[in-house]
Amino acid sequence: MLRFHELRQNPVSVTFRDGTGATITVVAERLRQGLVKITCDCQRQSKAGWCQHCLAVFSDREVFEDNKHREAFERIVGGTFLEEAASKLAKALDTFAVAYRHMKFGRPADLDLGQLRKFADQAHHASSAAEHLVLALEDFIHELRLRPSRTVRAKSDGAAHILAGKITEQLDAENASMDHPHIVAGTPNTSVEQNKPATPTNSPERLTAPDLTSASRSKDKERALEMVQRALEKDLDLE
Repeated sequence: MLRFHELRQNPVSVTFRDGTGATITVVAERLRQGLVKITCDCQRQSKAGWCQHCLAVFSDREVFEDNKHREAFERIVGGTFLEEAASKLAKALDTFAVAYRHMKFGRPADLDLGQLRKFADQAHHASSAAEHLVLALEDFIHELRLRPSRTVRAKSDGAAHILAGKITEQLDAENASMDHPHIVAGTPNTSVEQNKPATPTNSPERLTAPDLTSASRSKDKERALEMVQRALEKDLDLE
């Protein structure tokens, strides 16, 4: 993905005729941090948050004047989360269209067991495809609205979980080394405490040391969270 300052042409506008014959203009503009703003002058995008024209510029090469026009658009959207969401949406649309077509033309003509079972299987596939289509469309709409999509949140949460796990392991290792000092091999495991007489439980001289374990772990967690936050901010700052 090209960085913001590397783009020679930004934004890029695409004007074409849709299936109804109306002239449509779609504008793609790269923003900071890898975000892409797509706007269309049709009414559906303003009402529904998306339109087929915004998807067409990703999936239909015929809407561009020539290869240079297409390449200018690809330099803006290439490698971005919006391009990934558009690709997944296009595939989900194709999958649903095939599943729905099979279900539609496979409707049982009679109360036949084989026909009903086949139709039930096709309906199940169509339902599953529709669910994937809903999720793909939600992600695409979120990206168009310049909000973190489900895919972005999942990747961020996964990176945070892995990073937090590594930090926790490191902190546990440090705490373990502090709690259990190293004993040199061959040295008898003796201590001064073994030579001291045991203090009776009811002796007034017996004092209980304060438990600092919970406080220490709380500070360790706060330090780990700060490290995770700094790491994520560095990773997500694409520009």
